[in-house]
Parts: sequence; C-alpha cells; structure tokens
Amino acid sequence: MTAHINTLRPVGNPVLLKKSKLDYRYFATPHVEFYQSGTAALAAALIAAKETRTDTHTKPEVLLPAYACPDLISASLHAGLTPVLIDLTPDSCWMSLETIENAITERTVAMIAVRFLGIAEQMTALRTLCQRYDLTLIEDSAQGFPTGQAEKYWQGDLAILSFGRGKPVNMLGGGAVVILKPGLKEHLPTPGIIPTSIKASAAYASKVTLYNLLIRPFAYGMATRLPGLNVGETVFKPLNQIAGMPETISTRLNSNIDYYTRLPNIAPEIHSRLREWSPSELIDLPGLSHHDFNNPLLRYPLLVKSASHRDKLYRALSRYGASLMYQRPLYQISGIPSGSINRGLKLPVAGAFSQQLITIPTHTGVTEAILDQIFSIIREIVQ
Repeated sequence: MTAHINTLRPVGNPVLLKKSKLDYRYFATPHVEFYQSGTAALAAALIAAKETRTDTHTKPEVLLPAYACPDLISASLHAGLTPVLIDLTPDSCWMSLETIENAITERTVAMIAVRFLGIAEQMTALRTLCQRYDLTLIEDSAQGFPTGQAEKYWQGDLAILSFGRGKPVNMLGGGAVVILKPGLKEHLPTPGIIPTSIKASAAYASKVTLYNLLIRPFAYGMATRLPGLNVGETVFKPLNQIAGMPETISTRLNSNIDYYTRLPNIAPEIHSRLREWSPSELIDLPGLSHHDFNNPLLRYPLLVKSASHRDKLYRALSRYGASLMYQRPLYQISGIPSGSINRGLKLPVAGAFSQQLITIPTHTGVTEAILDQIFSIIREIVQ
C-alpha cells in the first residue's frame, strides 16, 4: 500500500525538555527503581521474583500472555526464566484463567499481567491465583499510566513502567519498577541514576527536537515512505544488560508526567460513539473490559470479527493513525530463540486476536474532525 504524505502517527506525544525535580506522588509511593528501559525494568522485577522463592527450581518459569510485545520474552530470558505463553479469553485482551491454572507447576515463580493499551487485566482473579500458588504478580504497565489516583491504578506486587518512544509518558527511553509489596525491593538490581555529560545532554536534546518534528503528519508520512526504515515493525531484541536511567531522562521525567496528566482524554468520546452505533461486527475491548475511562488509553483497540474486513479497514484508516499493533502472536515472532518459549500449549485465540485487532489513535493529534472521518469509514466497511 502506498503511504499518504500527510499521515497521522498511530501513537506518541511530544517530549518536553524542561527540567524539574522528580515528584514521587505520581507513583503513589517513593519505592521506585529506575532503569534504562522498560524491558530492563521488567527483567529486574523478574529477577526479584525469582530470588524471593527459596524453593526455586533450576528452570524457573514465568506466565505471560501469548499476544504481547516480544520485549516480555527478552526480559524473561535475561532474568533466567522460561516464558510460558498463556492463551487469551475469546473476544478479550485478558489471559484465560483456565489456561493459567493448567500451566502453573512447581517451576512457576511469577505471572506478568499486561495492561494492554491501558486496559487493566482481571487483577482480582489473578491476585487470588498468585496468592494460592505463591507467585509474584507483575503488572506490566508499559502501555498505561494513571492521570488520577495512582494508588488505585496499579494492583500487582510490582508495576513496570516504560518511558520509551510511543509510550504514555514518552521520554524516548527509560523505565521503572514501582514496588507495591514489602520485601521485594531488596531483591531488585539497583543500578541507580546514571550521570551524563554535557555532550550526552546536548545529544539527547537534539534527539528530542528531531523526534518532535518527525511526529508531525507530513514528516511522519514521509518517514513511512522511506525504504528500510520499517516504522512500527515488531521485532525481537535481546536484552544485553540492566543499567540505570540516564540523568538526561530522570531530570525531565516529572515535567513530562505532569504534561501527560493534563492532556485531553479522547477515549470516552470514541466509546460513546461506539455505544450509540453498536455495530455487530466490532468488539469494543475497553467497553467489554469495564475500563475506567477516567484513565486514558494509549490507543483504542477494537476486534473486527472478519479478518478480511479488518485488513480493509486498516488500508482505509492507516492515514488517520490506525494501527495493527503486533501482527502475530509471540510464538510466531521471528528472532525469538528456538525452544525458549511454550510447552506445547494450544494458543488458538491469541492467533485469531492478532488477525482481528485494529486500534484507533487517541493522542494529541486526534481531533473531532478526524474522528468523524474514522467513523465514517468504519460505517462504510463494517455493519
């Protein structure tokens, strides 16, 4: 498909360069450790989970959804855990509770509950399972950040944050572990904040300035046309080390969190339009998941019952920032080391989910006029 010159990016807000003192009220606790990326933060959390178990098997395992970012695999392997993929509940972004129970063994030490695009997992049920089997519940909140009461937002033993490109609070890098259960902090690798030179600070400022330029529709549309750039491609990248957050990011994090919490939240408007129309061929994932729309979504996810209609929708909506997210489940992502995941579990729902999912943008560039265009196209294609 030929990309349009003026193309709305699917995700991402501008990055502010203003410095300010870090304010822990945004995390609801001062017990936060900062890392060079969200992947490193997750690996650190998994190491802590493994070390809290005195009966850890020689081949410890972690449960995680079969449809997710491949960085979950990277973090698990770096932490020395074998990822066990859990299929999804039909017509949902939640893991199947029945599959989870069948997958737990004496080797299981942790479970990763992904807050998919900001939608919470079924945390009450997952907490009950983790308490029953003495597992650490890690809430991967890389795609969600609270704009209201943080103490009510995260419900795991540890919450993982990412401040990478395209995340809710976008710093083009960095991650964190929010420690919500006593006794886990002492087991976390703690590299601390990494001081940076004047040269590194200038380089970061230049990187931010270029990024803020490239997310504009014309520049983004041009970037999508460049051969070999692979904008938005999902790939597996091994994690080589766990390091601290660069000072260039930590000194600006508070300003960007504050900026994010004041952005307009367009997700309730999208949900309202879907409720008024109620198309039979679309599944409103946030609505069915009882999402609290006071908290924004990174993108608005929909399932299209017909995969061919989903593909047709994407071709028509790509210029308006629509996205397919990860276009295959984890067990089909190229580059993941052979034999490193799964124990032969059947995962049919995750495969179907990857072929039915489409997301609508919710960032600062989405206006009422753009939503009118998006819904006009959806009405033409689906019933």
